[in-house]
Amino acid sequence: NPIAKTIVGKGISYSAGGVTFTLKCSGSCGGTAKLSTLKKVKLKGKKYGKGTVLAKKRYFFGKARTKKVTLKLTKAGKRVLRSGKVKKAKLRIAGGTSKVMKVGRR
Repeated sequence: NPIAKTIVGKGISYSAGGVTFTLKCSGSCGGTAKLSTLKKVKLKGKKYGKGTVLAKKRYFFGKARTKKVTLKLTKAGKRVLRSGKVKKAKLRIAGGTSKVMKVGRR
């Protein structure tokens, strides 16, 4: 039987340290998690397209558990999140699971 990966909660929080969300696995699991924009963002004359990756990280759980995962911000992610223009973003994890999340400052 396949291992279920579930993104817990409705929102994510970010700080200089990165973007944090909670992930629940029904067995040992691993993969890559990516946070990306839902629509185009324009900042100080610079444009970031839909799907721009704001943060990403590889994760691995050795057993079934619920754990907080902190994604590392990309250069574009630091700029876009700091501006406060992005209120929602798409979080994708390996295995095809994705969820639209509210973005908030920690």
